[in-house]
Amino acid sequence: MERKYRLGAIAVLAVSATVAATACSSSSSSSSASTSAAGSSAAAKSPVIFAAMGPNSGSEYNPGPQSTKNQYEALAAAWNSVGGIDGHPIQLNFYDTESSAAVAVQIVPKVEASGAKVFFSCCFAAESEAADAKTSTEGPITFNADPNIPMPSNSYLFDATMPATEGLLATEKFIGLKGWKRVALLTDTTPGEDTARDSLTSAAATDGYTVTTDQIFDVTATSLATQIAKIAATKPQAVVLWSVGPQIATAFSALAASSIANVPVLLADGDLNLAILKKTASTLPANTYAPGAYYLVAQQGGVPANEAAVLKYFLKAQGFTGSTNDNVASYIVDSFNVAVYALEHLGVNATNQQILNYVQTLSGFQGINGVYHFSPGNHTGLSGLTEGIVKIAPNTLDLTPVANAGVTELLSTQ
Repeated sequence: MERKYRLGAIAVLAVSATVAATACSSSSSSSSASTSAAGSSAAAKSPVIFAAMGPNSGSEYNPGPQSTKNQYEALAAAWNSVGGIDGHPIQLNFYDTESSAAVAVQIVPKVEASGAKVFFSCCFAAESEAADAKTSTEGPITFNADPNIPMPSNSYLFDATMPATEGLLATEKFIGLKGWKRVALLTDTTPGEDTARDSLTSAAATDGYTVTTDQIFDVTATSLATQIAKIAATKPQAVVLWSVGPQIATAFSALAASSIANVPVLLADGDLNLAILKKTASTLPANTYAPGAYYLVAQQGGVPANEAAVLKYFLKAQGFTGSTNDNVASYIVDSFNVAVYALEHLGVNATNQQILNYVQTLSGFQGINGVYHFSPGNHTGLSGLTEGIVKIAPNTLDLTPVANAGVTELLSTQ
């Protein structure tokens, strides 16, 4: 599966578990304008409304700290902890899509009526595209969490996340830097995986490796012993396991029982997600790598102070401690930060059109994913490879940066 998974990747876990969730009415929303001591002065000024939607019930809902609702509320609280927007607290209005595109369409008029300055459309393409049909031309400025959704020129639609193909490019370049000449592929039958297979195969000559075999499996398979045996027979120096979701545990079990148990394994960037990795921590191969977002591999000072403070707050709200981290923040944090940055410069009473004009000409904005250069014809902002590579420790899931942002040099011999 490609980066279409985004935040929705963790919903796979909710589908595989029995979750008792009471569906909220499509007319319901929740508001949050949390402040801390550091941001208490913000409470004296009128709130600025930010709106977000996502699954808070239904088949796509992932309960707990990493639910879409909790993540956006954590971002609002994080900015309020450093003073909000020029002293104005951010009020986060969250709308439950109920995992339904039909409900998502009904949310947009409520967002428009609320006076929200920005709308975060998360996380699945069907819901986002349903809502985008209206906000694209009417506003407010809308940030999607899926880079595969079209962002028409001069529309109100933006995506301040990493391009969908970054993980593949980072992986291909890392293989070249490590000098691995024989690489096996293990991918699944999900639509879109052919893109991954094509990319990894076509990059082989450029990055100095050959693909020894390309094994494909169904994500519902209970054993991958046959595929792993065929891979082992080719004596690879590394295995690229490009399949996003808890099914990677099945591959890990087969690898552990094979003659290539100690061969390096490279995962998709979508698998660098604690909701997935916690399910596989005890079976994670000893030498496991994955593409990591800019903030995971940036050197000291790579992320501005305020953005770094917001990220730290956000990660703590997710329950992360020490060297434990993942790519999830890369899907939503910069979108939020760009919106805050725009209103800090325009003032909290800026119109939809003013905000659109500002953001689509914003260039040089340093986010946690890298430097953004928006334009009327480019509503994604990032250009060039900004991801690096991290090594994931079994059991603890601690991360060690091993290749820099852009994957031009190794940071560690691990």
